[in-house]
Parts: sequence; C-alpha cells; structure tokens
Amino acid sequence: MNSVKFNDWSDLGLKKDIEQIKNKIDVQEPIVFSVGLEIAITVGAVLIDHLFDVDSIPNIIWIITSIIAISPPMVLIIRAFAKYFQRILRVKNGKYNIEKYIDTFDNSICYWAMMSCSFLNELNSNTGLSIEEKLFYYQEINYYINKIFYKLDEMSPMADKIFSDKTDRISQKKVISIDRLEVILCLLNNVYNMAEDNLNEIKTYTDCINAQKQINDQYKEMLDRFLNSIEDKYNLSFCWTNSCS
Repeated sequence: MNSVKFNDWSDLGLKKDIEQIKNKIDVQEPIVFSVGLEIAITVGAVLIDHLFDVDSIPNIIWIITSIIAISPPMVLIIRAFAKYFQRILRVKNGKYNIEKYIDTFDNSICYWAMMSCSFLNELNSNTGLSIEEKLFYYQEINYYINKIFYKLDEMSPMADKIFSDKTDRISQKKVISIDRLEVILCLLNNVYNMAEDNLNEIKTYTDCINAQKQINDQYKEMLDRFLNSIEDKYNLSFCWTNSCS
C-alpha cells in the first residue's frame, strides 16, 4: 500500500473546508431571502412614492406597508434571541452542544495527526533533502501537533461530555471513544520523538530549534490541562514522553 503524502491530506482538508462553506451558505439562505424581500418592499415603496400622489394614499396602506417592511428583520431578531435563551436553558439543565467538538476531533484533529505523520515520512524517506527542507518538515510536524493540543485544551471544560469509555454511550450519543483519543496521542508522541531524532542533521539552525522547543513547551501545558480534566474520570494511561529530554 502506498503511503499517503501530506499534499493528499491537504486536498482532503480542502474538500472538507468547501463542504463546511457550502453548509454555512445553506444555513444562510433564509436570511438572504428575508433581506431580498425587504429590499423588494423598499423598492416598491419608492415606486409608489413616485407613481402616485402620496397625500391621497390612506393611512392604513402606510401601516400595512410598514408592518411588512419591518417583519423580516424582527423575525430574525426574535429567532436569534430564542436560540440564545435555548442555549442558556440547555447549559443550565446540564445539556451541552458537543457536536462541534466531535466534528473538530473527527475532521480536524485526526486530519492534523495524519498531516504530521505525512511530514515525518517525508523527513525520513528523502535522503536528498537540504537542511532547510528538513527544518521545514520538522517545524510543520510540530505545528500540527500543537494545533491538536490547542483544540484539545478548548475541550477541557466539557471533556467528560465529549469523550467516554462506555460503549453504550459511544454508540447511542455518538461521543468519542477514549481509546481513539489515546491512540491519537500515542501516535503524536511517536511522531514527535522520531522528528526529534532528526535534529542532529539540522543542528546548524540552533536558534530556530530552540524557539520551536519553547513554543512546544507552551502547547504541552495545554495538553497537560486537558489530561488533568479527564484523568479522574477515565482510565487513561497515556503519558507524553520526550526521548530527547
């Protein structure tokens, strides 16, 4: 089986981005329709103003026209407030919207993990790479790993709702298996340490490497916060190790 290169994963990510944009456009279609309706009413009012004698138009016509004109924005405002209060009530009742976090894990975190693997494969398999190319691959590997730590840290407040070690919860509520999380983290740890093994070949860029390590330490704190948020809840045996420390 041929290995998947990072540009293949990039194409996959682009397709996902296009799909997300399409979904957002579909959601916004009612808004566009309402705005279009309001514009049409405004234009109609202007035409009436120019084609007829304004003084001869009964007040009831103006009242009806005004109601029609303000109805679309009022409907949007009411809907926005209704959704806002629904979210407040859901949180108050212990119900959280975790769909976006699950989507982030499935469609972003997993994708970034494979991107880091693909860059590592490029770093290890190409013997004719320049020092600058090796440094670039090293930085990209760490970039995608750190992106994952950042997103996991965002999940910390609701980690016990997003992840589970109960098979019935995983299948019925479509949450993320803690085993999947552990596999991803172990994979990233292996990728990180194998990337570190290549540092001797790019040691001439000491300042760049040290700067990258400082950045990594900051993101490692995010990972630690996330792990602390779930270690009491689940039997997660993962521990980030640094073979070069």
